[in-house]
Parts: sequence; C-alpha cells; structure tokens
Amino acid sequence: MSETNMKDSRMPPGCPHPSYCRKTFVYVMAACALLTTISLLAGDVSTSSSRTHSRPGPVLPVFLVNKTTNRFRHGCYERGIIKEPKQLLPAKTLKQLGCRQRPPNAIVFGVKKGGTTALKEFLAFHPDVTVTPKELHFLSNYSLSKQGIAKYASMMPFSLPNQIAIEKTPAYFVRPKCPERLKPMIPDCKLIAILTDPILRAISDYVHMVWTRDNMAKGARELDPDRRESIPHYEVESTFRESVLYPNGSVKTWNTLVDSGLYFKHTKNWLRYFPSDNLFFLDGNELVKRPVQSFRELERFLKLSPFFSDDIFHFNRTKGFYCIQYPLYSCMPSAKGRPHPVVEEDVIRRLQVYYEPYNIAFSKLVKKTFSWTRYSYGPVKKGHR
Repeated sequence: MSETNMKDSRMPPGCPHPSYCRKTFVYVMAACALLTTISLLAGDVSTSSSRTHSRPGPVLPVFLVNKTTNRFRHGCYERGIIKEPKQLLPAKTLKQLGCRQRPPNAIVFGVKKGGTTALKEFLAFHPDVTVTPKELHFLSNYSLSKQGIAKYASMMPFSLPNQIAIEKTPAYFVRPKCPERLKPMIPDCKLIAILTDPILRAISDYVHMVWTRDNMAKGARELDPDRRESIPHYEVESTFRESVLYPNGSVKTWNTLVDSGLYFKHTKNWLRYFPSDNLFFLDGNELVKRPVQSFRELERFLKLSPFFSDDIFHFNRTKGFYCIQYPLYSCMPSAKGRPHPVVEEDVIRRLQVYYEPYNIAFSKLVKKTFSWTRYSYGPVKKGHR
C-alpha cells in the first residue's frame, strides 16, 4: 500500500476534500498525543508526590479484633496483648487451616539478658510467625535432645503451613554442645542473637542470678562452688566486684557472668557447624532506639513478608520505650524492679580493657559494627549502675 493510501485509510470515509481532511487529521492526532503526554506527566507527578508525603511501609494486614475480649485470631491461636496467654483454636478449625506442630525454622539462641524477650514478643505479632511462649532448653538438655526432631516438634506451638516457627532459648549461644546437636536435625536452621554491651549484660545477669540464688531453691543449679575454674560456671559473691575480679584486679574469665559476653568465642563455635549466612546479630541498643529498622532487617533475613513499619510501633513517652499499637495497643511489662548495684569505675574500666579486643574481633568476624564495639573510656555514665 502506498504512503498516500495508508494516510487516507486512517481518515473517516466520505471526506469531500482529502487534502484538507488529511491536514486536519494530522493536527487532531498531534493534539491527542500532546494531551496524553501531559496527562501521563501529571500522573507521574501525582504518584511521586504521594510517595514523597506518604509514610513508607507495607500495607497492614487485616486483624479482626474482638472489642469485647480485646483479642484477635493470629495463625492457629486467638491472642491478646503481650504476655497474655494464647488460646488454641478448636480442633476442627486447626485441621481446616492445616495447623500442626513443626520443628523450628529459626531460633533466638542468644544472648541471656540481651533483650531476647522483647525481640520475641514483638516478632510474635508478625502474621507469618509463631513463637514458643517459653524457653524450651531442648538443645541444652541432653535427655531431651537425644529424643530427636519429633520430640522437638512436639514441644513447639501449632503453626500454619506458611508460618515460620521460632523458638527462643538464649542459653544455647554459650553451650558448646548445642550447635552440634542442632545441625543433624535442622541443618538449615536460621539463628538469631540480640546482643548488648558485655559489661551491662554481666551486671544484669549478676542481679538475676543473685535473685535466683536467694529465691529459687531449684533455679540455682548452675551455682556450683565445686566446679573447676577451667570450666565456665557461675560464681555469685556478695558484690559484683568480687564476682568478676580477683583481689589483685585480674578478671575471673571462667565466671559465666564474664564468659557469656565473649561473643567472638561463642560465635566461632557456632560457625563450625552453620554458615555465616544462617546467623543474624542484632544490636540491642538499636532495637530499643530504632525498632522499625531492626525488624525490617530481621524480616529480610527470615524472608518474611513486610509487616513492621512506623504504623506498628508507638513511642510511649510515659514508659520511655516503644510499644506495639497495631492490631491492638500492647507494651512490654515494666522492669521487674530488681535494683542494680552501683559498680565502681575501676571495675568498669578493667572490664572494658578485657572485653574490647574481643568486641573488635567479633565485629570483624560478623562484618558488623555495634554501639559497644569500642569503648570511649570516658566518665562512667549512670547506665552502668
């Protein structure tokens, strides 16, 4: 077909003046193209403006909260606020949903007194996650772990087929046998640790163990005075200084209060059995200050759909920390009220000198810098109390 015929074929039939109609047709087409371009540009500007001014983050899933009971369905359970017991759905519903007890896909394996409870409780709101309500100590208890993966699964909560099941026992991080026992059962298990300044961790652990010694007859089995100093174990004296330092000022490196903060040492042991890609380390200080950023990193590590955003958290100025505000308002319980001892500056400095080389080595090992990797050696702040 000729060019003339091609152009004519696009014009309305029956035009009495083809030349005039052809020119008119070209002008109309050009005008339409111009209007289309303007419309598209306006659309782009509108969309860009919307993205700029809207709060970034995922679309919130729909949780139907019962206003009478203040509870909602989450996976295979009905639940309420943090620390409130969950209720398993009826057996018929569990079967319809495909709910069953499965071995953990991921474990919060450390560190004690590092913030693992807050991490677990907030993570439990993610629609694609189910977590154990209490620590299982499965891997650190040989009589349990020798029963194998079926026993492990029987201790886990029910989960949907698309949910990730997570267990939390921070004692695993420092127990040498735990990775060896886990590897044959769940070779691709994801491992999560939330860590804090080893010195502050030791002080908090000391307070906890003093309370355990004085209030729980069966809960202080680790306080064995007859154990050799070559094997890490707890020794809790009348003061924190006496517990972590000898009279000459040298550090009691065998005391679990101190040894648990050697993150480099314990991570090296886990890396003997699991690749570095399976381990994820959170800075406890960052989680407290910037929870959205921390949980988004964790979502990417676990390959979870995006959930945590500014719409999920709310900074409670009265309490001084972040709370969950969706699907219902829920905060971590207030501190247990156990008074922390005043720790002398020379004790803090001695521990800083001891820990810093290990902190630096750990940062290099995991390719991540933490807020406590290096110490400033400035005046001791009230946070050390």
